[in-house]
Amino acid sequence: MEQSISRLDLILSELESQVCVPLRMDPDDPWFAENLVKSHTVNKAKCASCGTLYTLPFEKTCPLCKFKPGRVHPPYFKLDVEGIKRRATGNAQTESQTADQIDKKKEDKEKKGKNQETGQKDANLTKIFEQCNFRVIKITNCRKHPNADKLILADADIGGITKPLITGLIPYYQPIDLEGRIVCGIANLKPKKLVGIEGQVMLLAATDKVSGQIQILKPPADSEIGDRIFPLDSPFLINSTITPLEPPAIIPSKQFDKVVEGFKVLNGKPTFYGVPLVTRKGEITTIDISDGSEFH
Repeated sequence: MEQSISRLDLILSELESQVCVPLRMDPDDPWFAENLVKSHTVNKAKCASCGTLYTLPFEKTCPLCKFKPGRVHPPYFKLDVEGIKRRATGNAQTESQTADQIDKKKEDKEKKGKNQETGQKDANLTKIFEQCNFRVIKITNCRKHPNADKLILADADIGGITKPLITGLIPYYQPIDLEGRIVCGIANLKPKKLVGIEGQVMLLAATDKVSGQIQILKPPADSEIGDRIFPLDSPFLINSTITPLEPPAIIPSKQFDKVVEGFKVLNGKPTFYGVPLVTRKGEITTIDISDGSEFH
């Protein structure tokens, strides 16, 4: 019997020397980890969360707290007492600031609605309007978009300069309805591709708030192509010695959106915060569009 045990020990020792793993102890038992032979296959590890010893790669997680190596945050963390104190002391101030911000937004919204009703507008909105290149334009070469049923392609003459125009007025207008027409538009928005084709000019059209019908704005009959469009109370229309600013090549979309917020149809006339839009030859008009309808 003793000879058999001795022979078995020799065999196990030889195997251990070959695989570099102690075969006569349980590698899954973390309490024997101190006696494990360090090798490329078996290593002892200490849990980063609770400190329990366990063996790799046999145990993927800590047997006590189930923490998995490689996590950014262990399940047991230090309580941030100072942070809680700071948040508690600053809570009243934060609530006060939040309330002030809400009140300010509410006041701005009420002021905006009141301005639209009374026709009042901020002084800087007139300057922003000047930067929008609203023009009397002539539409030519109208045709349907090859890849979109509701889009119309055309060339827009804005006064000696021709730019591509794309509009989605079908079914309210067909290409033949727009060919050669004198209309109103804006010519310095950021170029935008619609179904693969770029447009640089946008028509101005009103949408009836009752019927949903869309109608393009009509400039004065004797308008010249390229005439600029302004509110009637613009300083340079009142005082001929004042020259309007030249619009930039591209108007930021946020500024254009601010201008569009003031667009309403009143008494059959497109207005900017209640002030009619005009050229030097007369007023811009619409036909059978309900008051309060929007246009852009």
